[in-house]
Amino acid sequence: MKKTFYSMLLLCVFFSQNLLADDTPKKTQNHLKDLNLKGNVKTFKLTPYKAVDYFGKIIKGNKQDFWNGDVVIVFDQEGFKTETNRYNKIGQLSQKVIYKYDEQGKRTTRDVYNSFGKVQVKFLYVYDDKGNKVAYNSYSPTGELNDTYSYVNDEKGRILEELWTKSDKSFGSKYTYKYDPKTNHLIETCQYTKSETEIDNCTRYKYNNKTGLITEIEIYNSENVLIRKTVISYDEKGNEKSLKNFNKDGDFIDEKEYSYVYDNNGNWIERTEYVNQFPKSIIEREITYY
Repeated sequence: MKKTFYSMLLLCVFFSQNLLADDTPKKTQNHLKDLNLKGNVKTFKLTPYKAVDYFGKIIKGNKQDFWNGDVVIVFDQEGFKTETNRYNKIGQLSQKVIYKYDEQGKRTTRDVYNSFGKVQVKFLYVYDDKGNKVAYNSYSPTGELNDTYSYVNDEKGRILEELWTKSDKSFGSKYTYKYDPKTNHLIETCQYTKSETEIDNCTRYKYNNKTGLITEIEIYNSENVLIRKTVISYDEKGNEKSLKNFNKDGDFIDEKEYSYVYDNNGNWIERTEYVNQFPKSIIEREITYY
């Protein structure tokens, strides 16, 4: 997890790197569950548009300024991600990522290829004898070790610490994770970028006891002072309905609301975002099934 979950939500969850993340501190049965996708999904594509108010009717405008091309994710029939294909603005493949797994469903490799089919970087996953991930290493096309991510796990196999070491052996960053002893929910993530001992910020999470969904996210600075809070509500399908943001004093900042169009499998295929009731974006999801 290279960014906090809070940032993932506020910076458009479906286009942040966390959407395509390959490491999370929690363990799930498959990647479809992580994305709240239902049914036997084969491919998944997102396209972001600007939302336009046309005589009271909200319609799609041009693609968002940050859009550099579509991203298509491919899943196997067990729901695990096998490919991530990135395309440029004219629809040409610019990058392909291929994921492989062992018989237990643990990812073993992540290979990144350019548009010419040449490997650019290779990632290898290392597990201990209990099946817990202990390292995630990147290599150059010729086999030289680049960056290394090492992990500390507890007796339940949950990640407690992630340490990034750069190719020159210098410190990159560190993340620590805490869990609720009763529910096993992730309740705190702390980020270190200056040193292994100096905290930048911590993100804390509160959950709905029945659904297990996150209802509050609080960001604290290095002095453990609250700097921002987000309150989240969901629709009956488990998708975000609204995000209300507050500053350190509890004053309201803004509210993001979402409306959805669903397919026959219960997956949303269009999401409209409003900020303080003003339409801002429309995201289309193209989903295919086995």
